[in-house]
Amino acid sequence: MPEVAAPFEAVLADLPPFPSVAVRLGSLLAKENPSIDEAVGLIESDPALSTDLLRRANSAAYGFVSEITSLQHCLVVIGFAEVRRLALAMSARRFAKDALGRPELERCWRNSLAVAILAEKVAVEIGVSQEAAYAAGLMQDIGCLSLFTARPDEYAEILHQATADGPIDDTDYFLRREADVFGFDHAAAGRWLAEQWGLPTELVEAAGRHHDRTQPDEAGLLAAVQTAVRAADSLGFGLTESVQGPDWESVVAPLPSPAAEALRNWNQDGVIEEITRRTGRLNAEPQEQTERPKQTQQAEQAEQPQEPPTPPVTSDPVENPGLAWEVVAAAVLVAATLGGAAAVLLLR
Repeated sequence: MPEVAAPFEAVLADLPPFPSVAVRLGSLLAKENPSIDEAVGLIESDPALSTDLLRRANSAAYGFVSEITSLQHCLVVIGFAEVRRLALAMSARRFAKDALGRPELERCWRNSLAVAILAEKVAVEIGVSQEAAYAAGLMQDIGCLSLFTARPDEYAEILHQATADGPIDDTDYFLRREADVFGFDHAAAGRWLAEQWGLPTELVEAAGRHHDRTQPDEAGLLAAVQTAVRAADSLGFGLTESVQGPDWESVVAPLPSPAAEALRNWNQDGVIEEITRRTGRLNAEPQEQTERPKQTQQAEQAEQPQEPPTPPVTSDPVENPGLAWEVVAAAVLVAATLGGAAAVLLLR
């Protein structure tokens, strides 16, 4: 990774701060018995996040029969894990909203989402927190999003040049080009910003070291992110279409033997399909459900059980809105409701 002088303030000082509610919400909901009241209060402190979360919960993507009218209800029916993912993704997208209209940054955003999903999957194999891996995977390229937001024309030119120079199989290509243009690369920018925003140490490390080579047999959170970055390139989710990622064996080889073997056995076509489905769901604007006749709604509601059934376990938490239902969460919700609690919101 290039060692260069980094005049960060000259380029990045005018950026808005990253919405801190999503990060704080993620930390809260990762606890064993999170407070519903505290979560609702946190979400309500960010009106844009609250509104967007409820819109998505009531969209056709989830297909719930009854309208979800409170953040408290949303937390339980969608689940803590899904709300965390949504809150983080929506906040990151909002941070870069001024630049996201450009097709070049949409590719960068798609890459970030793909790395987050892959980091979550790698985490299963190496025994680290899936929630922490998703957050670190999504935030690892915050420097890229920030540079594009601060200097969209210059960064777009870097990506256009990369397309002209392709195919690119050198992972340091973008770092060198960024350093030539800005005086520092996106990894250094991401580390600096994460420190300025007071993000947790693991997110600072992910932002600053996601392109570093994974040490042999390393099996921590950073290794999950570094593996996911290379895997995203290998599977065709690189920063530009000209990126030619490493072969799959190079991606998995640095991991401890059991984890490496597990990744060798992945159905890569299935993984690509899952990433495409999940990134599409997080990217798309929420579509409202089609209004149904009142009699149809009443009939559908009558068919619903009085108590929600335990949802089937699936490897794709985004595609199963009920996956994160928990007995503890339901019990906390009932207790909170009886106590007159308010509601909360988070992002994934």
